Amino acid sequence: MIVLSLSEAAAATGLNKTTVLRSIKSGKISGTRDPLGQWAIDAAELHRVYPPVADATAVKTHREVLNSLMRMARHRLRARNRPFSVRWTAQGWDWAS
Repeated sequence: MIVLSLSEAAAATGLNKTTVLRSIKSGKISGTRDPLGQWAIDAAELHRVYPPVADATAVKTHREVLNSLMRMARHRLRARNRPFSVRWTAQGWDWAS
């Protein structure tokens, strides 16, 4: 039996942690709390209701790459004492400083 935390369950299904928690509280899926108060969700029970994401690790890896790029850009702009601004446009990322 594979047991997942709330965060792991959300990542495995592509849902938000709040959505998974609401499903537990409404009775859609069952989950238990450990002595520390953390949720434990059986993977089979989770995927009975919510299908797994095709590749949950690819989503996380992509997000990690974007976060590291953002940190690097912030660090470089702060080193030059410039304000930092990034936004998504139709043409792609706009790195304003």
